[in-house]
Amino acid sequence: MATAAMSQAQLPAAKTLMGDVLTDLGSEPVYSLYKSGTEDINGTITNIDSGLIVRDVSTNPGEVHYRIEYVARRNGVYTHRGVVDGSRIWFYTVATNSYSTYTYNQLNIADQPATIFRTLRKFISGEDQFLVQLAQEAYEARISGSAVAANKWLPWMPMYSSLVVSSGVIEAVSQVPNYRYLAYETSSLAGVDILSRIVGRTEKIRGATTTINDWNINAYKYELASADYTFVPPAGSRATASGLAQGG
Repeated sequence: MATAAMSQAQLPAAKTLMGDVLTDLGSEPVYSLYKSGTEDINGTITNIDSGLIVRDVSTNPGEVHYRIEYVARRNGVYTHRGVVDGSRIWFYTVATNSYSTYTYNQLNIADQPATIFRTLRKFISGEDQFLVQLAQEAYEARISGSAVAANKWLPWMPMYSSLVVSSGVIEAVSQVPNYRYLAYETSSLAGVDILSRIVGRTEKIRGATTTINDWNINAYKYELASADYTFVPPAGSRATASGLAQGG
């Protein structure tokens, strides 16, 4: 395992590489982040998968108009869905047949993307928040450039104890407050660094309960076939929250 000094020595290379791949991802008019894996609770295994599809429909240079869909499933059964439709952000929970909705198109165009991502991170829980963080980092890299993105980037973990960069792969390990492992796998295409996959593992022990999550996130530069940026409240569903999304 790398020492703390070795980890700090390799952080600049990791930042530069991630600045480049985030800028590349953010420059795409559409991309999909698909996460799949397992949740093991004391030996009981659940298959989990989720996806975040991001499309920019703007035709004006310098502007970003996102349409986004988020879907989560457990053992193939749909549990949550989020939609950004051009005027509202929706988040639906199947178990309670309820949804929240916030209007954001009253904000200045430049303020809308950050507001969208901030609101989605409030709705989306657990490790699926990583999908939203990646999309937000890609947007910020697109707007501010790879150098700014590189400067801001850190592994998605509270505090890493090891960080190694080798052959286009950034591996990070945290022991605080629980064990977490991440590997950012990149590749080069026509001289451009691109994000291929992220591999993750977390281990949590709470009393007599041990939870182990293993997952992969694949990045695709296309829209998954299921993409739908509209939401109609299902029959009998109820709104648990609604209002105007706050910018700033």
